[in-house]
Amino acid sequence: MAKENVQKMMGVMGSVFAHTGKITKEDAMELSGLTPEEFEQVYLKAGKVAEKIYDGKEHKYDQIFNHLSEEMSEYMKKISGYGIA
Repeated sequence: MAKENVQKMMGVMGSVFAHTGKITKEDAMELSGLTPEEFEQVYLKAGKVAEKIYDGKEHKYDQIFNHLSEEMSEYMKKISGYGIA
């Protein structure tokens, strides 16, 4: 079970870069190792992060880890019993 949750966390992180145009959605899915159905769930979470770091003109990556931790906390809790947000 830990492996699947780590893959989901990797999927969220990779998907943020897909949302911002740095890699393709397909590349992010491949990096995560998730099924298409599982990937769609994390892709939606990544969309929330991407919205928070984009100010309408440029991507502001200085707070990316704070926003990622909010979206990945549920997976971390399943691995360690503790969240990261």
